[in-house]
Amino acid sequence: MQQIIVKDGDYNCPPQVTKQDWIDILSDDSFMSNNYKFALSIFYLEPEHKATCKYLAEKYHTHPTSISGFITQFSARLQGKLDRFEIIREDGSSNWWLITMTGKRLAGGLFEWRLRDELIEAIFELNYIQKSMLQIHDIEALIKYVNNDIYDFATRFVKTRQHLADLKRPNSAKQFFAYESKNRDWAVNVGGSDEVQYRIYLRDGVVGYGLGFNTRYVESERRPNFEYIKPYMEAFISLRESDEITKLEDRGFSLDNDITDINDFEKGKY
Repeated sequence: MQQIIVKDGDYNCPPQVTKQDWIDILSDDSFMSNNYKFALSIFYLEPEHKATCKYLAEKYHTHPTSISGFITQFSARLQGKLDRFEIIREDGSSNWWLITMTGKRLAGGLFEWRLRDELIEAIFELNYIQKSMLQIHDIEALIKYVNNDIYDFATRFVKTRQHLADLKRPNSAKQFFAYESKNRDWAVNVGGSDEVQYRIYLRDGVVGYGLGFNTRYVESERRPNFEYIKPYMEAFISLRESDEITKLEDRGFSLDNDITDINDFEKGKY
């Protein structure tokens, strides 16, 4: 494998991926997650296809490290897929993002990234931005997109859930949300029928997301759910005035923070 060593301050090493390579990668649906498509698209849509992660984060209501993380993860996976070169710093550490981007330091401690020319040409030739727009016509399609994009989270979630709920074995980590009926417009997380429940729906063109709490007695485990559900309720209540909720409101989410049914919950009910 060829090693390309870059010096400190070198943010424009020669390209290692050809235009045809990029076309092949962008056309591989099994490789291109929606997060990767999002990160590449927002840079492509900027003048001269360059911007700082801070600027893009403010524009798209996310965090700079999320954008840089998508690019870095994408680049690292791309290097592994091609398996013919690696870009490393003088100290031997990996420098994945240079596979996809070039860069330039700006005043004020900011750093500007720009898509590689060969990647720009491939995106243009494929009409990639238009073709990559998500087409969500029903809840089943929405669930498919979500399960694909949060696979890593789902894997961690089922293990944590097994520990917190004292389960003998974890549920499947292959999907987070389970869609079981074409007669409903909502879905819940796998195994979430009788404890803390993540719920998502698509109704009248609006995506809704939230939490639900079941307090019914679990006959098979001979224990009342409300004893261990109540701390989760209290945690939910404590978040109502948090910075996280403020961030959601700033991003345009319409929130329902009514907690009447939680304060007055009845044992044995949802």
